[in-house]
Amino acid sequence: MRQADRDEVKAASGKSPAEALLFSLRKSTLAWTGIIDGRPEVMFGVGDLNILAGIGAPWLLGTDAVEQHYRQFLRHSVSWRDQLLERYPILRNFVDDRNTVSIRWLRWLGFKLHDPVVIGGHVFRIFELRSSDVRYHDGPDGWVDAVGRGRGGAARAGVGGGQSVQRANHGHERPACGSPGEGCD
Repeated sequence: MRQADRDEVKAASGKSPAEALLFSLRKSTLAWTGIIDGRPEVMFGVGDLNILAGIGAPWLLGTDAVEQHYRQFLRHSVSWRDQLLERYPILRNFVDDRNTVSIRWLRWLGFKLHDPVVIGGHVFRIFELRSSDVRYHDGPDGWVDAVGRGRGGAARAGVGGGQSVQRANHGHERPACGSPGEGCD
């Protein structure tokens, strides 16, 4: 696991990397593993934060391979974000303020970061994204949000990708790309 993720897990929960992954998987309604060059290098998912309000808590823990394959990761993360927004109109969680790579990625995906808060003696930032904040130009007829609301039809999240990245579904609803075990090409 990336050192920044290890530090964040320890600061947020006191758990070891393995304990944090198992806990996150158990609490998730959707979860996937990203396979890079045949090795599991990233695990990610979402759990219910507030079912009635439609708020999900996304999480992601990865190895250094994620940063080495960042272009592919970024392309695929847009698709992942959009799939989560189809289920949860609001995504919210917190990130360690020291985890600058994750903060840059969250901002790139469109998440808004709130002012720093201290939790258990460590500084974190709450991040949030609403489906209504993610807009796609849908041709000459107008714009739609991440779940297809608006003028002009369904939203599109074009995702390309290299051949070295695959996704594996952990038995929850839909895979991030294709069918379980298929590549995301």
